[in-house]
Amino acid sequence: MSDDPDSLEVPQLDGLARPVRSPLMLTGGASDRRGSGAQALNEIAAVLLALVTLVSAVPLGSGRPLWVMGFATLISAVGTLYGVGLLMVGGKLRRAVAPLLPEALIWCVFTAALGAQLMPLVPLWPGLAATLGGEALLQSQLSLDPGETGQMLIAMLAIALLFYLTAQVAANRARARLLMRLIFAGLVAYAAYGLLALTQFGDTLLGFKKTTYLGFATGTFVNRNSFATFLAMGLALGAAIGVDTLLRPTRDGWVGRALRVGIVVACEALLLITLLATGSRMGATAAVTGLIVVLVPGIAALRPRLGQIALILVGLVLAALLVLALFGESLLSRAIVQSLTEDARVELHRGVWAAIWQRPWFGYGGGSFASVFPAFSPADLAGDLIFDRSHSTYLALWFEMGLVVGSLPMLMVLIMAGRLVRRVLDGSERMTALGALGVIGVVAVHSLMDFSLEIYANALLFTFILALGVAGTRATKRSA
Repeated sequence: MSDDPDSLEVPQLDGLARPVRSPLMLTGGASDRRGSGAQALNEIAAVLLALVTLVSAVPLGSGRPLWVMGFATLISAVGTLYGVGLLMVGGKLRRAVAPLLPEALIWCVFTAALGAQLMPLVPLWPGLAATLGGEALLQSQLSLDPGETGQMLIAMLAIALLFYLTAQVAANRARARLLMRLIFAGLVAYAAYGLLALTQFGDTLLGFKKTTYLGFATGTFVNRNSFATFLAMGLALGAAIGVDTLLRPTRDGWVGRALRVGIVVACEALLLITLLATGSRMGATAAVTGLIVVLVPGIAALRPRLGQIALILVGLVLAALLVLALFGESLLSRAIVQSLTEDARVELHRGVWAAIWQRPWFGYGGGSFASVFPAFSPADLAGDLIFDRSHSTYLALWFEMGLVVGSLPMLMVLIMAGRLVRRVLDGSERMTALGALGVIGVVAVHSLMDFSLEIYANALLFTFILALGVAGTRATKRSA
């Protein structure tokens, strides 16, 4: 039996089955044509989803409402065309919801809570306002900013659709690995552009003069920290691809393998240099975390001897120190001049915590931080600075959704991380599982002190990679 979802099985006289690639069948029965059509459809959908994910970073990281809605619409369009295409070719969905039922239920509860914040609850229960927060809740909805909550609901539904569609096309594990390489190549291209924009194009942003973060790489993003998260995810993917290249059998011998590993290392160096040029301290910390998450089990899978482990570690440390000495001046200067504990974000977080505990169960409404928090902002917070983000995605979720519902996305990702760990331990699809685990490490750490995951391009990239990793424990045998 074939383990490739994009292959059809033809019975043989000796009782064995030989997988035959359906696109090469110019003639055949209806089932052959359906298989060929389904495979072509999945390949087209895979390319479209990868392009949407990568291109979303071009318009300033899609950090503005117009672009959020635009890319949510694009994802919806791809989903509609995919569904219509399946009906036309007589194909079937390749991944059911059941294997990821806990995560699906958690996401349903989270989006339902967003919808509930838009419901006219107070008029139905007049005593609810006094119970939940007094005079501040005399409006007709639980959300203090219904417009932003509605936008967040649409964005979250599009993210769920992106995950589900990516899981369908990633049922073919060879395609999933190819998609991860394609995403990695795209991130390397963004790193190259970011470095060129800083050093050769006059420190510009998409050809226009920058007004903030002068002297730091921002790529196509406005904020250097958001760009740093984008690059750090690429570093985690590159490490996973490098480990897979070392472990996977090859037909072209050690020379071909060394060449592929060398290409990956060169791309990783470019990503690292550009990340250092962002000057993002937490971005660098998150990148190191992602690399550790990938490389520790990856090196262990090589089963090296103690001396080999020491040699690998020394080599990695020396290489990192060399790159830091040559290209990390901006990062080092910020780390020396201003420590994270002296950052205004610490005072900001104290203010957010105080606001959370004034309405801990229901929150102030999805996406409402920018419009609601100024009422709670401490008078001496950072002088004339205006904080329209909490600079911690965890705090933002608790502020906007309450402590219970706001914790659901973290619980969902934690469950997925457990699935990925099991896949790494049993050796199945190590590249996609390690890559997704590394990206989780990056996002988990950087979200402590920044809002990078609240930038839609980063959220889409994180979702796409996560779907590649947890698209299924094993590929099905006969799905088209």
